[in-house]
This record gives sequence, C-alpha cells and structure tokens, in this order.
Amino acid sequence: MTHSEDALCRIFANRVRDSQDFSNWVLGYTKFHGRTVSLLHQEQVSIRPKVKPENWWRHWWRKIPELSQERETDIFLVFENDSDRIRFALHIENKQDAAFSSGQAEDYEPRARWMMGMPRYLNYTDFQTMLIAPKSIQERNPQKVALFHCFISYEDISRFIPEFARTTVA
Repeated sequence: MTHSEDALCRIFANRVRDSQDFSNWVLGYTKFHGRTVSLLHQEQVSIRPKVKPENWWRHWWRKIPELSQERETDIFLVFENDSDRIRFALHIENKQDAAFSSGQAEDYEPRARWMMGMPRYLNYTDFQTMLIAPKSIQERNPQKVALFHCFISYEDISRFIPEFARTTVA
C-alpha cells in the first residue's frame, strides 16, 4: 500500500513527537545534533486554535513580503534546548514524487527566516530547512535539493518508519 504525501508527513511528524530515538536521529542530520531538546508539540497545538490538534505540524501557510506568493511549510517543528531554553525550528518539505513548483525550494529559507523570532511561531531563534524525499528526487533535482540545509531520503527514513519503504519511487 502506498501512502499519500500528507499521510507520510503526519506519520513523520508524529514519530518525531513520540520517539526520542527517531527525533535524535532526524536532528543528527542538522546542525542541532547532539542537543538534549524537547519538541514543543503542545505549544504548536495551542497557537493554532482553528486547526485540529492532530494537524499541529501541518501546512503552515504564509505570505512573506519578499516572496511572490503564499507558500506552505509541509512540516513545521519547533524544539527547545532543555539546558538553556533556546528554541529552533525545522521547516520540512516532503517531496514524494512531484516536480518542484517554481520557487518552491528557493522560498523555504526566506520563509523560515521571516517567521523567526515571532511569538505566533514560538519565538525560535535559529532554524534549518530540510527535504525528505526518495533518493530519486535528489538524483533528478540536485540543484533544488541543495537549496535545503538537510536531506533525508525515504529509503533512510524507512529504517524507522516502514510506510516510507512502500512509497519510494524508482
């Protein structure tokens, strides 16, 4: 059975929330590796009262003044360092098989930078952008993939989440 991109986003975000091992593994791909952190899941739920609580991670749409159109972050995760309470965010694009739309990859970093430090995005002070996708996306679009700070393949994620193995594209 294959899963939709949205279903995979939900599974991924909830695994980060529910498994410290998986969360640490994901953070291992980032500059935030090795930190003892807490995911601010409940705070993310509380700042979006019109969104169903199970969609706490989902589709953070924003129109940023410097960008030409409104864009979304597929998975938005805010963490806090347990030692000093400094917050950082991961802005994650999940690209199952479709081509990147015009400006999609390029807009991730400016959007993350614009959201930084704002109370409605939990006042994070640092961030990284991440792409999760099959290796075939990386092979077909190396320039777009390089615009993200981090890349994790579905094939690697499938070691933790079997649903990603059944979704890889040749």
